[in-house]
Amino acid sequence: FWYKTNVAGMFFSHSQAGCGNAYIEADVHTNGRPRLKGYNAGGGMAYTVYSTTSTFDGEWHHYGGTQRAATTTVSTWLDGVVASSTGIAPTNIGCQGPFFGVDERGGATSQYVGDLAEIMMWRQELTAAQFISLYNTGMWYSEMLAGTSPILYYTFDE
Repeated sequence: FWYKTNVAGMFFSHSQAGCGNAYIEADVHTNGRPRLKGYNAGGGMAYTVYSTTSTFDGEWHHYGGTQRAATTTVSTWLDGVVASSTGIAPTNIGCQGPFFGVDERGGATSQYVGDLAEIMMWRQELTAAQFISLYNTGMWYSEMLAGTSPILYYTFDE
């Protein structure tokens, strides 16, 4: 998805409440770096993956992440470049959500304040070439990537 903000807050949370309570969250930390967090059933931390760059600059940024269960790897992408990658214990996510702009579990994380544009979600992992293609096409890309099946696609006006 594309975003622009100068304030820390939650992009989205996607939980499995009622199905083991595993969940993932994506937010902008108070240091301006986007991060992806995953929790195993019961709420134990599985991973936290930070971008290396602060995005509190008033510009639009393209952010995405992948979780590959087969190799227990999580990667995040910021502006067409792999921002970070880590090995993890796989979690089973997907009963509820996603919830955009708020931590649906009622946690202390603040609501997202800023602009969001063109949110997409897939069941399969996108390749490096596909992330780079999405970044290079810019916002308002209306054609889907060849051979992919997004399960969620929202566009917003700036």
